[in-house]
Amino acid sequence: TINNPVFLGFYTRFVRIEKPERLPWLQFWQAVEEFRVTPASNAANKLAYEIYRDYISDKAEHLVPMTPAQEKGLRAFFAKRLEGPLARTPVPSDIFAQAQADIFEELRLHTYDKFVGSSHFNGIVELKEREKEVPTIHHFYYL
Repeated sequence: TINNPVFLGFYTRFVRIEKPERLPWLQFWQAVEEFRVTPASNAANKLAYEIYRDYISDKAEHLVPMTPAQEKGLRAFFAKRLEGPLARTPVPSDIFAQAQADIFEELRLHTYDKFVGSSHFNGIVELKEREKEVPTIHHFYYL
């Protein structure tokens, strides 16, 4: 699964090589995962603002696809928080949940089937069959 760090490493490598235009989508998904599991704190807020800045704001270098309603809602949410008394209150851990789920579906539609048929994925399958277990990070010292 995508939560397995080895699988994610192979998948990221595949996307970087075969579908580089989709790499920001995967990076957004990963950033949201990191934010989602970070305890509410200044560090979590910093991650949330970085995600907003890098993938959602009108000045984002790598805009990710989302519905106009999602984009409008997230931009309004962060516009209120960037200044004023709300800036230090915790950003809800599920603020990006729907956008992340939609990006996951877009990745599945645009990259996953090709990944499953690739040599990148075949390496995972071969190791799983040989070792009788799903590969973990200890199988790959070079990652």
